[in-house]
Amino acid sequence: MENASKALIIAGSVLGSWAPDVDSKKSKGAQIVNNIILLAVLALGAAHYLDISILNKSISYVTDTVVGNLGLLIFIVNVLLGRLSSHRQYTHRVIGTAIACVSAYMAFPTYIAVGYIIGYVSHILADRFTAAGKHLNFFRLQLPMFTSKGKFHVSL
Repeated sequence: MENASKALIIAGSVLGSWAPDVDSKKSKGAQIVNNIILLAVLALGAAHYLDISILNKSISYVTDTVVGNLGLLIFIVNVLLGRLSSHRQYTHRVIGTAIACVSAYMAFPTYIAVGYIIGYVSHILADRFTAAGKHLNFFRLQLPMFTSKGKFHVSL
């Protein structure tokens, strides 16, 4: 494997490991990182769909297909749903994880997508070993923006 491929996998892993906590509002650092991720995802989506050439070149070779376009759209919507949900809810559940991983694989180059999936799943597994994470119910099917008690909750 060449160095460029390794770098893409590492970059994807870093992004994937941060992605499940896009819903975190606990610290200033988390808020800054989450806002940067959210803005980057929205900028890439806007660049592609509005055909802005400066940003569009980074993803155009993947999203020139129907599957790539659909994957990017699903990825963007999934990030927004994660941002609107409570911490460790939608992004830490089977449905949010599955949608994030499949849409990343559809939308991004293979090495970035594989790294993203490795990072995302590693984050979920690591959270299971924390004191607060031992009670996470990963397989509970829960809609975004609902708390663990089933109450509607949107936090920006």
